[in-house]
Amino acid sequence: MKQRRAQIIVDGNFQYRFVLVGILVAFLLINTTLIIGYLASDVIFFDASPQVIFSIAIGLTEIVGLILFFLLSMKSSHRIAGPLHQLEQNLKRIGGGDLTTKTCFRKADHFHGLGAQLNQTTQQLCKHYKGLKETTEILVSQLDDEAVASESLHRLRKQLSEFKTGLDEDNSAIADYERSPLELDK
Repeated sequence: MKQRRAQIIVDGNFQYRFVLVGILVAFLLINTTLIIGYLASDVIFFDASPQVIFSIAIGLTEIVGLILFFLLSMKSSHRIAGPLHQLEQNLKRIGGGDLTTKTCFRKADHFHGLGAQLNQTTQQLCKHYKGLKETTEILVSQLDDEAVASESLHRLRKQLSEFKTGLDEDNSAIADYERSPLELDK
C-alpha cells in the first residue's frame, strides 16, 4: 500500500500562508539590502568604492536577515510542531481507549480542521461504544428470555459489522498496521 499524494496542495490555507511567509522574508531581505546599501553609501563611506559599500551592506543585511529568518521560522514551526505533537499524544490516548480526549489548539496554531475532525471522530466512537454497551447490557439482562437475547445478539452483531477493521477479510490489513509507514511504500 503506497502512501503517495497525487495533489501538491492538500491544505491550501496552511500551505499558501507558509509560502507567503517565505516570500515576505525574501522580499524584506532584498529591500533591506538595497536600503542599507543606499544609506551606507552616503553616510558611512565617503570615499569607498560602490562595490565595497554594496558588499558590506549585503553582508550586514544577510546577518540581520538570517537572524530574522531564524526567529520567524522558530515561531512558525512552533505553530506547526505544537499541534502535531498534541495530535500524536491525543491519538495515543484514544488508541489506548480514552475516548474522553479532546483536541484544542491555540488561535494562531495550524491544523484546526484536523483537531476538529479528530474530536468529531472520537465523539462518533463514543456513540458506537455507548450503543454496543447498551446492547450488551440488554443481552446479559435477558439471557433467560431466549427470543430477546437472540434479538439483542443480532443487534450487537449488526453494530459490530459497522466497523471496518480488516479483521474479517484477511490478515494482510493487520500486517500493514504492524509495519512502519516506511515499509508500506515497499
